[in-house]
Amino acid sequence: MMTGKRTYAVAIGLCCVGLALGSCTQGPDAVDAGAAESGVAAPPAPGQDAAVEQAERRIMMVKPSWSVKMKVLDRPRVVKGVAVVLSEGTKGLELTGLKGATGKKLWRVPVDPGWVPSGVNMGVELSKTEKGRNVALFLQKSKPRDGWGGDVWTKPVAVDVVSGKVLYQGPAQLVRSRPEACPDGKDMCYLSLKPEIDDEQRMRVDLDRGIQRTLTPQHKLGDSIFPISGGELYVHYSGNKSNLMRLNGDKKLWGLSLAKVMGPAHTPGQGWTMDYSEKLGVFAGWIGRNYKETKDKKGNVVARESDFRQEMMIGLDAKSGKTLWKAKGATTFCLPPMGTTHTVLDGGKSFPVRCVFDSGILKESKKTTSRLENGKLHLEGYDPSTGKVIWKTKSYVVVTDVDVAHAPDDGGASLLLAKEKKPTLLDTQTGETRIVAPGERFLCTDGANYSKPRDGTGGTLLFPCGADGKKAKGVSAGAIDAQGGEGSHVVLGFADTVSGYRVEARSD
Repeated sequence: MMTGKRTYAVAIGLCCVGLALGSCTQGPDAVDAGAAESGVAAPPAPGQDAAVEQAERRIMMVKPSWSVKMKVLDRPRVVKGVAVVLSEGTKGLELTGLKGATGKKLWRVPVDPGWVPSGVNMGVELSKTEKGRNVALFLQKSKPRDGWGGDVWTKPVAVDVVSGKVLYQGPAQLVRSRPEACPDGKDMCYLSLKPEIDDEQRMRVDLDRGIQRTLTPQHKLGDSIFPISGGELYVHYSGNKSNLMRLNGDKKLWGLSLAKVMGPAHTPGQGWTMDYSEKLGVFAGWIGRNYKETKDKKGNVVARESDFRQEMMIGLDAKSGKTLWKAKGATTFCLPPMGTTHTVLDGGKSFPVRCVFDSGILKESKKTTSRLENGKLHLEGYDPSTGKVIWKTKSYVVVTDVDVAHAPDDGGASLLLAKEKKPTLLDTQTGETRIVAPGERFLCTDGANYSKPRDGTGGTLLFPCGADGKKAKGVSAGAIDAQGGEGSHVVLGFADTVSGYRVEARSD
């Protein structure tokens, strides 16, 4: 399924102004000498308060059963006991299949980032064939088709996750979006350019039969489209106008003007984070806003300014495209990626979180580096169907290199407020806070970047952190619990290491 977490580089740059995440340059080290060599320590006695038990499990340190050194670019995906890892090798990008229980290398294939818009995150993409085979999807570098030139030609490829055997390799194309599972969670879908007429096409590949077909165009010749969320939500560029368009295979469900919905300054060219909930029938998220630019007499941009209070999040009815709500000043770029698994978007109990700027002007010029002036924001848990505020925090001052909030990987239901005087955990279900006990360990998120074959952005990694959001040694049993996972091991990706942790069945 489409992740909906597509963000341009410029938006990522904004996130780094006073809100930069810490980085992890090494794998986790065990802290507690008494911890088990592998597996988790015995759980607290039954009957204790759940919050107390979870806090205690966050203090119990565990060691990995195995570790493999590699420059990881996205969180490993585990299916059928195989961990699929995206990494940067000496010659470029690679996908590797590792046995989840031992870390044994099963297969490895070279991959290419493709010819996609700048800053679109690259991650591990999985799908299934109609007959139920699990596959990994990616692009490989290719020579141009006969009679054509250029160095951006690629072939869409699918390999069997268990064996690494190539199930499908398509013809050389100008692929414009990386292959993903189609909206029904099966096969392979992507966008390509038909060079003869300079027109974009949506493609679907039947992986069992090895047949690709072109879906019916839903735009005029010369227009441009690009997927920005699950549920087949696309940006549709027509001339200098930006639209949102929802498709369903060969059918167009609706289209609307982004300028009418959010205002003329908003454009996907400044980034987006759009979540889709099939369960709720809504699209909810943020689409960026253009800078105010100052030009010299020659027309060169010499300064830029953006008022973060003018940012906006919206909710759309997935069936009709009707605007359900708007939240001015609300963004998602100030938070690490939290995902939707445990939120009400995917049937969980936790509410999604947004940042709302109470004040803040971002200024850039040739003479000075980017700076955020008078930056203040608060966090809100909100209902994605109505936009209603469920809870909110006090306002925090945004100071350079000080994180207002970190997202611990704790089931997606909490945030660490690193700006508080004492380490504080915010429950995103209720908005309530509590002081974090000494020694508690979490898994924080961090973005990845790669340099070969050219600079680009990867997906999301993890690093062990304390309640201040800073890197800490060791992974706790509670952090492993939060990962869930398939089989006997949980596989985690750090900046330069993939590690597997043995998990034991628990009666609760």
